Amino acid sequence: REIENYRPETHLDGTKPVPGMVNTDQTIKLDALMRNRFTTESDKERIVNLKKAKWDGLTQEAASILIADVKQGVRNNTPATPTRKTKLKALVTNSKLEEDRKTETITWLDDIIRTNGDLDTLEYKLKGVDDGV
Repeated sequence: REIENYRPETHLDGTKPVPGMVNTDQTIKLDALMRNRFTTESDKERIVNLKKAKWDGLTQEAASILIADVKQGVRNNTPATPTRKTKLKALVTNSKLEEDRKTETITWLDDIIRTNGDLDTLEYKLKGVDDGV
């Protein structure tokens, strides 16, 4: 009975995976990341081009790196949470910046929707100011 219901593992486009090359789990992850609304356009384009080429030439290692890279891009492109903004405001307030720069930075934080990437950059710069770099 099980043999009758057996279907070989395939990619979403119906092609069979080649040993050593991208596997089905990775193509499913890449497809999901491609559809994520916070994925950057350049990452979407890279995945679409690979998908059009039927994942040709994409090894498992390269796919793992691509997945990690796109996930980080999604994280950076995701809007920052209010809690994270509040913590960063406290960091700005306690920093060695001049008062007018502190006010300007806090206004910048509240101005529009800021992403995690924006806040990471600001936090990195603030640590450089406080460390005297």
